[in-house]
Amino acid sequence: MSSFGKKLRECREAKDLSHSELAKLLNTNHSIIGKYERDEVKPTIDVVKRLADELDTIILPKNRTVSLSGKTS
Repeated sequence: MSSFGKKLRECREAKDLSHSELAKLLNTNHSIIGKYERDEVKPTIDVVKRLADELDTIILPKNRTVSLSGKTS
């Protein structure tokens, strides 16, 4: 099973964004993006929603946790 952080990294890289670029879109520091991707820090649900919006993904519940999944047309 993929962790939230691994999925976040996959989505960020699919959009060809650096940590700094994604952080700027979220008005936060680039180091927190790395911490999310390494599963060192869990984002709040509000941050997850913002990540999903910026990365053009949807949020899917999985075992009472939140994961990111690519949107389909």
